[in-house]
Amino acid sequence: WRAVPIRPGFVLACLFSYQHDPAVFRHWLGRPVSCCPEAKNAKIAKMDHSSVITQVAHQLLDHLGLPTTVDFRVDYSSEDDTHHLNIETERPALVIGYHGETLAALQQIIGQHTFSLTSQWVKLVVNVNDYRERREANLVSLADSVAARVVSTNQPHTLPPMNSSE
Repeated sequence: WRAVPIRPGFVLACLFSYQHDPAVFRHWLGRPVSCCPEAKNAKIAKMDHSSVITQVAHQLLDHLGLPTTVDFRVDYSSEDDTHHLNIETERPALVIGYHGETLAALQQIIGQHTFSLTSQWVKLVVNVNDYRERREANLVSLADSVAARVVSTNQPHTLPPMNSSE
């Protein structure tokens, strides 16, 4: 193994590439090609998107090797045409990552892999142990405190970098 640190998003991208060419991914891991003989281009038959999303998420988190139990629940919101994948785990920090980077990568990979299986783009929001709700509450309190500071000091204040959904 290399001494270079590997970011969680890179590992998730490699796991996604595993579905497209398992032999290359197993070679990258240093495992023999014959250790996991899966069907390379197996497509899931036409199914409900919720079950496909659950299956993809389950396979991806199994490949990550999480040592804890993981529960999945997919809710569909017809008003904004979005699937909400809620993941409950004992160790959410492993799935969320640094400032939600791993969670964002996981959301993107599950969405892209669902498209590769169903040939339809699915709006997807992945949430782990209500992380997004807690993050929203933290951002609202941050905005309130910054607004109060700007009003009291009459000086501009910059906020920390955020992704587009925040």
